[in-house]
Amino acid sequence: KYEIITFCCFLSSMSVVGRPLLAPALVSVSWLRAALSKQSQADAPHAGPCVRVIDASFHLPIWERDPRVDFMTSHIPSSFFFDVDVVCDGDTDLPHMLPQREQFQQEMRRAGISNDDHIVVYDATDLGVFSAPRMWWMCRVFGHNNVSVLDGGLQAWTSNGFSTESGPPALVTPSNYRVDTVHLENVVDLNDIDQNMETKTHVVLDARSAGRFSGVDPEPRPDIPSGHIPGSKSLPFTELLNDETHCMKSVEDMEQVFNNVGVFFSGEDSSPCIATCGTGVTASVIAFAAHLIQEQQQEQQSVPVYDGAWVEFATKRSQQIHRI
Repeated sequence: KYEIITFCCFLSSMSVVGRPLLAPALVSVSWLRAALSKQSQADAPHAGPCVRVIDASFHLPIWERDPRVDFMTSHIPSSFFFDVDVVCDGDTDLPHMLPQREQFQQEMRRAGISNDDHIVVYDATDLGVFSAPRMWWMCRVFGHNNVSVLDGGLQAWTSNGFSTESGPPALVTPSNYRVDTVHLENVVDLNDIDQNMETKTHVVLDARSAGRFSGVDPEPRPDIPSGHIPGSKSLPFTELLNDETHCMKSVEDMEQVFNNVGVFFSGEDSSPCIATCGTGVTASVIAFAAHLIQEQQQEQQSVPVYDGAWVEFATKRSQQIHRI
């Protein structure tokens, strides 16, 4: 049996006249630990917006790991597991495509998350930041902008000596979460890619490894050939992470990574981008990094994600695959 719990608002600075302020897009494990501690000590358990933690782990098939098993073994206290391979569009054979509005809404209700809650997403991979930005992107597509990525993920949490829990999450009271707007401007499909190959209005940035991009290394899915979309540029998502801490690099260092491939977010040389990868997961790391850079520059042009990504392009446009 599990206790029915309700999370509460813990910092008055998080809301103004009952409405939450948007939290920073990237939060540290120390920030989250302090927030959860403060929240658990609050006197008014029904006082408004809360910090809600979601484990959005996804593992590549070649890793032979089950994220649900990992969650049951160890997770950040009070977190909820969101399975991108279950909460996805079931009308396509493509892996973990963006779910329908009703699917996302139902999952948020089941997790007891309210529209005003501050969601913090993390993943439990050894890479620190891998799949959590996919959930960050998904939340924003469905209008939930008060969402943050935990820098370094579960690895950073445990490295700092913070405690974890095992077993299923505590039961929660279902919420009345509503998705009123879907921001499809943050989503790109194959037709958009086809059009962009003609117009070249957007720079397509590929988050896969350089070897997969060039066609030298195989894809993790054996039935999919490697290579890249014509005209796209290689920007492995790992270049946006600190090699030692597996946290996101500084905004200045991330901006330099983009500049190195000819992408600028301000000035005369700025140009819109599209992020892609293998299945739409690590493309979200590029979109997230671009958001952090533009957040500091007070720019607001989002980088959309090609949801079908390389699996779709390589399957449906195999004759157009480019290799180096």
